[in-house]
Amino acid sequence: MEIYEKRKEHDQLDEQHRTKLLALPRIIQLVETRDSEVSLKINYENRSKFPPNANDAERWSYLTLNYAKFGQLERCVEFIKDAIREGDNVGSDEFKDDDKLMNVLSLSEIFILNSANKNDNDVRAFVVIQPWLTSRTIDTCLASILVYYDQNWMKSGFNHFPRIVYMKDEVRMALLDLGIQLTKEIQIGYTDCVLRVCPASNLNLLKTMCRYGFKVAVNIPDGVLIKNQLEKDCIVVKQFDQLRKPRSDEDVREMINRVYNKEKCDRIFESSPLRTVSFLPRFYKIDNENVLFIRNATKEDAFAMYNLLLQASKDGRGYGTNEFPTFHAFKIWMLNYYSIIYDHVDCQQAPIQSDLLKKCTFEMVGCSFITESCHLRTSARQAAESSVVVSSKFRGRGLGKRILHIEMGLMKELNYKIMINDILTSNSQMKATLSGILREDDYVHLGSLQNVSYTQGCGWDSQEIRYYDLQKPSVKSFTNLLNENRQQFNLSSKL
Repeated sequence: MEIYEKRKEHDQLDEQHRTKLLALPRIIQLVETRDSEVSLKINYENRSKFPPNANDAERWSYLTLNYAKFGQLERCVEFIKDAIREGDNVGSDEFKDDDKLMNVLSLSEIFILNSANKNDNDVRAFVVIQPWLTSRTIDTCLASILVYYDQNWMKSGFNHFPRIVYMKDEVRMALLDLGIQLTKEIQIGYTDCVLRVCPASNLNLLKTMCRYGFKVAVNIPDGVLIKNQLEKDCIVVKQFDQLRKPRSDEDVREMINRVYNKEKCDRIFESSPLRTVSFLPRFYKIDNENVLFIRNATKEDAFAMYNLLLQASKDGRGYGTNEFPTFHAFKIWMLNYYSIIYDHVDCQQAPIQSDLLKKCTFEMVGCSFITESCHLRTSARQAAESSVVVSSKFRGRGLGKRILHIEMGLMKELNYKIMINDILTSNSQMKATLSGILREDDYVHLGSLQNVSYTQGCGWDSQEIRYYDLQKPSVKSFTNLLNENRQQFNLSSKL
């Protein structure tokens, strides 16, 4: 019910604000053009009425554009499910349940297109504008503009525009262009459009998009499940506006508080369990001065972990300036991850023995967050992603390198098969660390996305997406890492 309440509140809060920015409803028309290729465009003039003597083609092509209200979203869900059945660029398991789907829709600006003919006022399509969900800042410049439509209405278009060879792709591109125009008019602040396209099922769409100025930025092997078949997924990008300055901290907090209400976030966090790793805690000895105690985070650790990430973002060390703007939003984010803490053990107080917990003091070195990769549109690959941060006090000791080893071992032990992670281009320290523990053939560079994060000391930053095969022998499971560590230092198996 939280999702539905959120969308209702969103509609009520934004109704007056929206009306000021964009006068709706308005009538638009899909029209045929005869340039180098026959295509469809949106006639975006603000027409007041449906032409009384419209022919069949005009009846099909005249649409009424308006804001979608909460009660109309179920129809959008139906269109998405139809697209899944048709294999129309929506993955078979991309939305496992209606709650997940409604959660995505609740964070979006949604426009509805009805037939402009009063005798046939059926819903034809939805244009959904949402932040690109893998951006590293809430103040993102990247928008994902999605188009969902009535499959029967789309197919009937061939009867009215026989010169259009790829009707579905041309209509989708016309509505996508409409979404870009709407994005500019309502002044959300997006400058780039980012979409996912599966070439195996939508090759003509991909060709059409490239003809309209989109470029393929990232290729993800087996990244989407279309009709229960794993296929390559492409991330395509088009910049449609000038890059802007980031918003102020106050504006960003206001943005996030509209979506993540503090009281609701606190209530959800307190009533929800954290994801935990069953085989923790464990000790891991690095040398005679450095021992790590690896454990599951508790809710009492949340604020300390948040402060570590916040400091890293302020220092420009791998995180954007607005990546973690509020503590209550971080707590909701944390619920989706295995949250692992690495404590430093003061070994000078006592030898490494079974009663170490009683005799030694602990201080947080850093933490890891592991979850399913958001860079894929399917869970069939058993793909992981992670974030890691090390306290400024413990930097320069080589502990980050060991933590990355341990983190990949944890993923393998948790039965993830691959890792698809992103790293900011400005994060030279992490790149150097990874180069020290991985060979060049241990990962594949899949591509880069521009302007995903505003990083301290860098400005708008790029996101490099990499693929790691966790099944390679060079990636050791957590159990194997522990066994090697015990043998090296002659430690008790109880540790």
